[in-house]
Amino acid sequence: MPTLRSALALLLVAMGAGGTHAVPDDVPGPEGLLPDAGGWDLVSPDGVSGGRSDAYRAASEYSRRHGGLALVVVKDNTILFEEAENGFELDRAHHLWSGTKTFTCALALAAEADGKLGLEATLGETLGSLLPGGPSDRRASLTVRDLLSLTSGLWESGAILTTDMLRAHPQVLDKEAWTLREITAVYRPGERFRYAASPFVMFSLMARKALGEDPVDYLARRVLTPIGLRQAGWLRDGAGHAWWSFGAYTTARGWARFGMLLRDDGAFRGQRILPAGAVAKCFQGSAAMPAYGLGIWLNRPAKELLLPPVLHGRFASQGPILLPGGPTDLVAAVGYADNRLYIIPSRGLVIVRYGKGHPGFEDAALLSRLL
Repeated sequence: MPTLRSALALLLVAMGAGGTHAVPDDVPGPEGLLPDAGGWDLVSPDGVSGGRSDAYRAASEYSRRHGGLALVVVKDNTILFEEAENGFELDRAHHLWSGTKTFTCALALAAEADGKLGLEATLGETLGSLLPGGPSDRRASLTVRDLLSLTSGLWESGAILTTDMLRAHPQVLDKEAWTLREITAVYRPGERFRYAASPFVMFSLMARKALGEDPVDYLARRVLTPIGLRQAGWLRDGAGHAWWSFGAYTTARGWARFGMLLRDDGAFRGQRILPAGAVAKCFQGSAAMPAYGLGIWLNRPAKELLLPPVLHGRFASQGPILLPGGPTDLVAAVGYADNRLYIIPSRGLVIVRYGKGHPGFEDAALLSRLL
């Protein structure tokens, strides 16, 4: 696998950070073995009906040739196909990178159901006197929905909220305090889509204040533990704040469990975790970016110029971005190095693909083989 140094060199380009920033030394992440909680129905490749076994193997071969590490296909509660690639181990926790962002919608829905933090709650209402400008602060009217849809109009910071997170000796330790002090709003809410880390830092601030506890602890107790998703850990800043932009680590089966929760409208194997109908809010695009919901990408057309550079060439340039002509309810949690969680509710499918990055990887090429 590539070193974190080489990954960060690419991340600087992907996130638009200037070339003047030094690439950090390697910082190990929590990538150990993490046994799954079990409870799956399993079928052998020969038991997959309709010739799908050949399709899954074709997809796995494509994935392997393009830097793949694992491919898991789940229908309902059955694992139809799973395979480790390029020396990876299926029980090994892996860095989800920006796939982490999708957890924010589940956290927000749980907090809303518990009467703690609604999608329309504002920075001003939630943070109160912590907001430096008080009620007159230009950011005071920003809602949780504005932040998670990436239409808040907040300015992005370059390296401070991207590669500085991964340095052995970061320039800024408390990135939440820095963001609250330094990140300003440069556009009106809803005016422009901008893929950035700062909205997720602001959301973390709001969640901690509203919940009265570490948001990751709340998410684990309220959502992840009940579905059997075992975390290997989260990247945290120097002040101990979990990083919701790209900090989570789990196994392929663990991530598939989260996909099942979203696929099944907030229920997991018949157990209600999130309110019925609430997950649909995650899958609603905005006028500024119809192809992005709340922390998750949607299979709809998008202007390529609005996409983060790391996704140019990965997403389709014309038509729906994930798979032109594919299911309209296809959505995806998308992480750097081609890590993906695809969800297709109408087909009962959840697909996890772990990767280490490859210049030729395309979402449509993988999905067309699978589907």
